[in-house]
Amino acid sequence: GLILAQDAVYDRDGKPDWGKTHFYVPNDYLFQVVARFPRWMVPCVSINPQRADAIDELERCATRGAKAVKIHPPIQGVNLLEKRHAPFFRRCAELKVVVMVHTGHEHSAPIISAALANPRKLALALDEGCTVVACHSGTGWPTDPSDMLPDFLAMVHKYKNLWGDTAVLGSAGRVRDMSRLLADSEAKGRLLHGSDFPFPATPFAFAGTLGALKAARLQAISNPIAQDFALKDALGIGRASAERAYRLICEVDTA
Repeated sequence: GLILAQDAVYDRDGKPDWGKTHFYVPNDYLFQVVARFPRWMVPCVSINPQRADAIDELERCATRGAKAVKIHPPIQGVNLLEKRHAPFFRRCAELKVVVMVHTGHEHSAPIISAALANPRKLALALDEGCTVVACHSGTGWPTDPSDMLPDFLAMVHKYKNLWGDTAVLGSAGRVRDMSRLLADSEAKGRLLHGSDFPFPATPFAFAGTLGALKAARLQAISNPIAQDFALKDALGIGRASAERAYRLICEVDTA
């Protein structure tokens, strides 16, 4: 499992702004947890590229075994298209650290700007040679004020180093966008399994696709991570997307 940290909000001087930071999971705490289960957990650190020591922290974490770095633009208030972030992304590419970025609408935490989550904001990182995972694949709810999924689909067709993940796509609010993703063959082949635990899947919401009986059986699975995977497997992307994610993050050939 890829286990994630969460960096703070930083001001224009690169100092943490604790007044705007609603939750924070330090990288060192992440390493402590992962060290207890080294066979089962892979560290994904979180580094806001606006922090003054962003590149130094990236190098430190990569030395400690970080395979990926997570950035959450709408929560952390960072515009990934700003040219000042180019050296950070260039170093990610050199170190072969996968860049994971929240895209699409955020419903679980206070945000600074929803526009910062548009998948088109990934262009600079992609142009610098990073392997980028668009977390949630630019999806949202039908009631959200803007539809970002078409932007994700356009970016997938433009960049071969862009991937999407299926984190939280098993929830009731994402049924429409999950269907739209699976209808695009290029996007479907770039999906990586993600559970977004502890946020639950809702198999009942997919009864229209799977049938009521199958959806009910999936709903009865008590383990939330197993249930989420079983739902995505029933939708035809579970095992393939999980193996794809494993190969990408761990650089292991499973063939």
